[in-house]
Amino acid sequence: MHAWYTHPVQRSDLTDALDDALVAVQRVPRRSGYRMRLLGSVAIPGGLGTFRALRAVERGSTAGAPSVGDVAEALVVDPSTASRVVERCVDAGLLSRTPDAEDRRRSALALTAAGSAVLAQVTRNRRAALAEVVDGWSDDDVARLVALLGELLQGMDRLESPP
Repeated sequence: MHAWYTHPVQRSDLTDALDDALVAVQRVPRRSGYRMRLLGSVAIPGGLGTFRALRAVERGSTAGAPSVGDVAEALVVDPSTASRVVERCVDAGLLSRTPDAEDRRRSALALTAAGSAVLAQVTRNRRAALAEVVDGWSDDDVARLVALLGELLQGMDRLESPP
């Protein structure tokens, strides 16, 4: 049983329990069992990092076609790391890259048919794994968790702004 399952009384105990839970959740994608469940028999170079890059490209950009910068932002990595991930995806035939007509410094990224197929399979695996995790939960409980996590993320985003 994890420490955050206890029933803290003081606010500092609650924030400590929240921090412990966040650290534990952050570690989940690094667990071999989780990675194996998501990737299944799908062989993709770079594993979950590649999946997350493909997902970032699928979700697009607010400024037109997604770019390496959008992938960097989605993966929370520096642009040089994102560039290497994108290059690996292009080399594997999962993404295509075309020069941006308006800004020569940018390249527009798009999923290839192979990239779409990989993304679809890993997405099915991810959904099945998460459905198993919340098996027995009511839809209301799942929706409440999603809403609370959204509020938590908004609060975390406020930490990015100077005080």
